[in-house]
Amino acid sequence: MANERVYEPVGTTMIIGSLSPCYVSIGSVGFTGRDAIDNSCLSNTEFITKQPQTLKENADIPITAWGKIDEYDEIEAEINVNQLITISVPSVGSVAFWGFLQTFEMQETGIGEAWQATGNIVVTNCNGSGVETGPSYTGA
Repeated sequence: MANERVYEPVGTTMIIGSLSPCYVSIGSVGFTGRDAIDNSCLSNTEFITKQPQTLKENADIPITAWGKIDEYDEIEAEINVNQLITISVPSVGSVAFWGFLQTFEMQETGIGEAWQATGNIVVTNCNGSGVETGPSYTGA
């Protein structure tokens, strides 16, 4: 996947439990090192000293999908369920990670416009047995 550019990734899918909605946009699995740890001590005379944290955190993943009223019960059933989620992009590969669908909200629409919904996925990095499990990347 290194140095690959994907434009209009037609055929991109995301599977969340029993759902595989038609997505307009999907964010990616990002990383953050969080805030630095202040390790200053009384012997410091001029500067506050800091060090990086050793743990990484995955950022939440925003999604936008075509809204389907007929799947509303299935969507509601997936809210707050920690499970393996897979995003696949043709010709690039896929990423699988543990997380849950935190929100899925239908958006305002007008005459002649398709319903869209926005949502948020929280990456938990913890599998169904409670074991720390980070994202897994697979090339095409």
